[in-house]
Amino acid sequence: MQHHPERAAVTGLALFTLLGGGQALFGPSLPTFQALYGLSVPSAGLILTCYWAGGLSAVLVALVPRFAPFMRWRTGFAAAVLALGCFAISDSGVWPGVLLGAFGMGAGHGLLTVGLNGFFASAFGQRAPVLLNLLNAMFGVGAVIAPIVLVSFDGHVEHVFRGLAIGFALLLPLALLLDDCAVNVEADSEMNNSLSSLVRTAVRHRLFLMLMGVAVGLEVAIVGWGVTVLSGPVMPLDEARTFTSFFYVSFTCARLMAVGLSFHVRPALFVLGGFSASAILLVIVNDGGGMAGYAFALLGFAVGPLFPNLFAWAAPRIVKEPPLSALVICAGMLGGIAGPGLLSGLAFAAGAQSAFCLLSVFALVASAMVVRLIIRPGGVH
Repeated sequence: MQHHPERAAVTGLALFTLLGGGQALFGPSLPTFQALYGLSVPSAGLILTCYWAGGLSAVLVALVPRFAPFMRWRTGFAAAVLALGCFAISDSGVWPGVLLGAFGMGAGHGLLTVGLNGFFASAFGQRAPVLLNLLNAMFGVGAVIAPIVLVSFDGHVEHVFRGLAIGFALLLPLALLLDDCAVNVEADSEMNNSLSSLVRTAVRHRLFLMLMGVAVGLEVAIVGWGVTVLSGPVMPLDEARTFTSFFYVSFTCARLMAVGLSFHVRPALFVLGGFSASAILLVIVNDGGGMAGYAFALLGFAVGPLFPNLFAWAAPRIVKEPPLSALVICAGMLGGIAGPGLLSGLAFAAGAQSAFCLLSVFALVASAMVVRLIIRPGGVH
């Protein structure tokens, strides 16, 4: 990608659009998976855990020095496993096959997220915040469309995942053309290959990595369990699915607005505003009243800018410490794994609305951490 930034940008935008659609389908599809395979709520939630476990596994593999020569083609690998994962979900016909497909989709997500976000953060200098917001806005575009398509297919998730698989397969030749030399592990073997160096980098930026974990955990838990929280006692299932689309409309609008505002607003302020607004809106959703659906939709506006602006906030340090890019993604993947699992347990034990109240507490704590980093930046400026 380093030698073909235009090709990387176009291919990356297309892949991120489909990727957003794939991730957005899991939440609205949970009730269908429960009915198809006779699953309990926690069992159905395993698909979210498998997705993010696959992403974390791929990121960890990317950090292993012996695999560095192969990681230059990670965009092609990502497109291939995403296509196979979608086909497994749509056509395996058994729950273990669906979980394996989710793991494969997560692995593709991990490879793409490290590669493309890291590339945009390091290759465009002062324009990095703008381009990172644009790249991740395309993720939101796909996420807006996918739940609407699912509703139009009367909840037949297999048709929509099959369509995504075909889309990734069609993009595979373009992805394979990307010889990504941005992952130049050999350029600084001491920094990139040393486990102790990775540990030192992680410790130095520990508060920031925790913030990324909370941000992704919030996003995945909110959208993954939003339909379950809203449907039934609050509104019909199809209406809850529609509010998921509204969530991603506001999610995408927030990222698109952030593209322009990034010229004038520091990434740290985007992050602080996102966490603070999330805390308030989660309480309103938790109340379950007439405003719950609208508050859920507006949560997209709150959490949408978190990931790209956390990455943009770290961009100056990523240039100096390349391993930080993968560590940031690892932290996000860990949050993606823990978030749905935590919410699944709480939903099973005390009700999903109570779980959303706890998520509000996490958002408040994250807001305090952001203030701490703004006042005393430490490792992240």
